[in-house]
Formats: sequence, structure tokens, C-alpha cells
Amino acid sequence: MSLKFKLIVGFCFATSLLSSQPDIDWEKSIGGSGTDVVYDIIQSNNAFYISGYTNSQDGDFADNQNFFNNFLLKTNLQGEIEWKRYIGNRITTIQKSRDDKILLIQFTSSGLYELSKWNERGEKLWAEPISNAQYSLTPVS
Repeated sequence: MSLKFKLIVGFCFATSLLSSQPDIDWEKSIGGSGTDVVYDIIQSNNAFYISGYTNSQDGDFADNQNFFNNFLLKTNLQGEIEWKRYIGNRITTIQKSRDDKILLIQFTSSGLYELSKWNERGEKLWAEPISNAQYSLTPVS
């Protein structure tokens, strides 16, 4: 099955309140010929961060060396990919930190959770194991 996901930017809040469709500023397809699934999308001051998984090995994921890979990617505000990182563990939560870094919670192959912090260049700054009781992140404003 071939599936590409689309990053669509628009004003969607009014959709639930009004019957009209939201205005779409732009639309961008990201993916390959395999299955590409998005777990989460967040926006920072100057970028979108997208977590998901893919088994594509072409298109935007031509550099994917494994058949199945979780990923974190960054686009600019126009949807152009700036970088992507293939990550072995499933990303369950992605959140922006107060210092505009990215926090990930990942479910590891050993059945535990890991909290990691990433900078805007896609470099992992640190990682810490966490218990199931500490699983969720509270959004910052």
C-alpha cells in the first residue's frame, strides 16, 4: 500500500465552530512509496517537528537503511525538510521545551520508556530512562 502523508498548514480552530472549510496556506507531501505514518506534529517558532515511522526506501526516505524505521524530522515553516533522524525506538510523545528544544518520549525495545532532549540541529543532547508512571509530558505555553 502506498501512502504519503501531507503537512497542511491552515487555521483549523474555526472548523469545529463553523461549517466552512479552513483556509490552507500551503500543502506539502512527504514520504515514499511504502507506508509512512505520522505519530505527531508540533510547531516551534521557526519549524515543524514530525515524528512517525516509515518502511519507504525512496522519495523523502531514500536514505532509510532499514525496512521499518521510526523517524524525527524537521521542516521549515514552508514544509521543506531541513533534516531527519532515524530512531530505533517508537516515539510516543513529542513536545517543545521551554528553551525551544524538542523532548521525546520513546518506548524502547526492552519495554521501558526513555525521555530525550534534542536541539534544533537534530542532535540528541541527553536521554534518561523513565517509569510508566512518568509517561506523559505537560505542554508548555
